[in-house]
Amino acid sequence: LHRQLEQLHHEQFSHYRGPPVTLYRGQALSVDDFDHLQRIRGGLIAFNNFLSTSQTAFVSFDFARKSSLRENM
Repeated sequence: LHRQLEQLHHEQFSHYRGPPVTLYRGQALSVDDFDHLQRIRGGLIAFNNFLSTSQTAFVSFDFARKSSLRENM
């Protein structure tokens, strides 16, 4: 999958000369997962799902806020 995404990126953006694109992602984490991320700062992170992103920061913040209402998040 990584190689396929890398190839697709190369095909679509090899001639792109516009400004960088900023994308936002909102995600709630359990307290345990957040603590783990703090301990491995500077290390690698693996996600077992696809990432949904938005060019609008509010959309991501709203998603994270709604997700964080669950217990232990």
